[in-house]
Amino acid sequence: MKKHFTVGAFVVFAGLAVAFAGDRQAKTLTNSLGMKLIRIEPGSFVMGIEKDAAPAGSGGSYSGDYDERPRRRVTITKAFYMSETEVTIDQYRRFEAEYPGYDKHYPYASAVSWHKAVAFCDWLSEKESRPYRLPTEAEWEYACRAGTETRFSSGDKPPEAKTPNPWGVKNMHTGVAEWCLDWHGVYPEQDQLNPVGPADGWVKIVRGGNLDWTAEDNPHYCRSANRAAVGPAFGPSRREFWYKQLQTADLIFNLPQQILQQKKPEYKIANFDEVGTDVTLCEALNTPFRYTGLRGRWSIRTSGFIPGRHSIGIRLVQAAMPTTSPAPTQRPFWQRCVKQTRRGLVQGPDQAKPYYRTRLVFPDLAGAPLAQVGWQIGLEQGYGGGHHNSALEVLPNGDLVALYYNTIFGGERGCCVSLMSMRLRHGTNQWDMPSSWPDHVDCDDEAPVLWNDNGTLWLFWGSPRQEGVRPFQWTTSSDNGATWGQIHYPTFEARVGPFSAQPINSAFRDSKGTIYLAVDGSHSPKTSELFASRNNGRTWYDTGGRTYGRHSTFVLLPGDVILAYGGKQAYINGFHPQNISTDGGRTYEVTASPLPALGGGRRASAIKLDSGRLFYVGDMYPSTYEDIPPEKLPEGFTTPGAYAALSDDDGQTWHVRKLTGGQVLGKKGNPVKVQTVSYVTARQSRDGMIQVITSHNNPDLHFEFNEAWVLAANAADNDTVSPFEVGIKPLSVKTYEEKYPSGKTKATYSAGTGTDGHFLLHGSETWYYENGNKQWQANYNAGRKTGAETYFSSDGAKQWQKPHRDNGTYDWTVWGPDGKIRATSTWRGKKLLSHKIHNR
Repeated sequence: MKKHFTVGAFVVFAGLAVAFAGDRQAKTLTNSLGMKLIRIEPGSFVMGIEKDAAPAGSGGSYSGDYDERPRRRVTITKAFYMSETEVTIDQYRRFEAEYPGYDKHYPYASAVSWHKAVAFCDWLSEKESRPYRLPTEAEWEYACRAGTETRFSSGDKPPEAKTPNPWGVKNMHTGVAEWCLDWHGVYPEQDQLNPVGPADGWVKIVRGGNLDWTAEDNPHYCRSANRAAVGPAFGPSRREFWYKQLQTADLIFNLPQQILQQKKPEYKIANFDEVGTDVTLCEALNTPFRYTGLRGRWSIRTSGFIPGRHSIGIRLVQAAMPTTSPAPTQRPFWQRCVKQTRRGLVQGPDQAKPYYRTRLVFPDLAGAPLAQVGWQIGLEQGYGGGHHNSALEVLPNGDLVALYYNTIFGGERGCCVSLMSMRLRHGTNQWDMPSSWPDHVDCDDEAPVLWNDNGTLWLFWGSPRQEGVRPFQWTTSSDNGATWGQIHYPTFEARVGPFSAQPINSAFRDSKGTIYLAVDGSHSPKTSELFASRNNGRTWYDTGGRTYGRHSTFVLLPGDVILAYGGKQAYINGFHPQNISTDGGRTYEVTASPLPALGGGRRASAIKLDSGRLFYVGDMYPSTYEDIPPEKLPEGFTTPGAYAALSDDDGQTWHVRKLTGGQVLGKKGNPVKVQTVSYVTARQSRDGMIQVITSHNNPDLHFEFNEAWVLAANAADNDTVSPFEVGIKPLSVKTYEEKYPSGKTKATYSAGTGTDGHFLLHGSETWYYENGNKQWQANYNAGRKTGAETYFSSDGAKQWQKPHRDNGTYDWTVWGPDGKIRATSTWRGKKLLSHKIHNR
């Protein structure tokens, strides 16, 4: 919105401009908001993790901070002025009068989105006719270090609040965290001049503090080198549920509880579906707004949980925008070379004959450390060894995409938890190596859910330990996961009930177009819930009902009936709870299902198949500590393992079959045992095949089978033919091409029909950059890679190469930006056999 000022005000600002112009070399300046600015002289420094820090992933105190490496020299060529402290509440209110401010971070403004922070800079620039902006990440660390190379500008321990560093800047290790200008990206190896970060991305850099409330008192997250990042829209939304004070308020400090609990007409709901309802003073205080009392002299303090109320504030730079070109955006490999055409989607094995096969999901480093070996020999930095809570979806082009929790330490907690994502390309038989994406950096990202909404791919996930957390956030893709939109944070139409920010494996639309997303409810009692949107995600509401059981899996039945099977540690006489809602999730009828209950660390998956049958996959029996007598378990479910089940009557009766390791062999050459599918997700592809992906199984597996296999009477019908015996049908191979919008060739490839009925790549596949240079080249024999596979940079230099042999082994060579070989390794499928890291 354009701001209008009085003539008197304009004269004051004009005079201030003259004062600035005449004192360009001043050590400090004070602007029209009373903000003190410190002059930072140009210079160079070593940017990145401390030189004495333990190597990332080694178990030392700085493990996991892969994005702080490599250390390299950065030069800032022009002086700039930086605000001595963060922007205060009173200063920010000059821009946004209704801004509430939060006592926890007083006197500094917090819970400001990156977009709002930039708007504040633009407003002040217009107001004073000189450029204000957020600092670049390099400028921030340069000013924070103030010539030091220690963990903090004060040495090994953070300084006291309000203590200036050697250059006179305060609070860079204390107080609120601070937005920077840059998108987050992995550091380059080369020295840099005035870097401004990647050209685009998903999360903006945050410096000087933690984002997870669980790490609030951990100084690690306010070191000079520490990097955090979160989506630029993160903050309280404009239309959250709030209360409006209609009459003058009394000073409320130390009011007795009986007064706080009285409903009074001066506090009324001002927005949404309960407008005009009287509320208590306590409820009025638990709002994202701050109201002034008599003649503005007193304030009602906000308290309690407010979605989006985080601890990120603003520190300003007064200087022109750097003219440096941004670095190229570093997208993970699974988002590159993605086909947009839809070929062979319904082409598959004979659905009347049993078909069953399994694949390995993750790489096996055979005990080699991830950071010192895995990241050096080609695995993308940030990918961790801990995998939990699967997500799976079939894309419009036939590819499969999977996501998991991704932890560098293992387990499922901590600020270094991101999401891990990977792709199984349609027509191939092996998953791409995984990547760490997406990631609220220095936040605990958990519980991904993928949903193909008639061609639009939605990715939901939660950050349950993030300050100001919402039940979920999401991003979408309309090009098969090649590119993704910005991260969205939901706006709610009314106050939401208790929740745990952990989405479950279910998202769907009803016949009216309402979107539903399953999210964990409370831990005690154990519940799950549905959030819904009538307007494609613009606003959301809590449907109100709660199922019995955390991690409930939901499925939509005919007539918009919602069926949910209760999750872990929920049982009725040893059976899985069955929750049915006929009113859009407002209420549920809870009964015992015919299926066995799940123990701890388990989550089932239920989907409606194209045939009309209901499909369910889960574990055979609960954990022993649940203390359910074996005689109470359903017949046939008393042995270890996991099972797939089909129902022709929407869950009243089931046909069950136990899952096996199939083609994935153990050390002795026998199929691996399926001990559990744990947090499992199921989907169905267009060719009729059921796709299932597991977690907490050792190893984690991808199952692909059809309904005929589940229904087969002969337990020996476990698979058709080994994938190495699959050939290509004569005369079935055709050549295809994809083009850029400019008309230039983007990719050429060939594919045909496998002897097992699948659509399989066969022959050469080549991808090109728009400048005409090759990007990626691979060769296939009935879906299996053969010969040399090579990936090139846009200038034609090799980045990595894998010559594939007929016995399933290949050598992986990785080159550095200098053109020298960085590492070589030998693999059999997903298992590392040997490696060598070359000296740089």
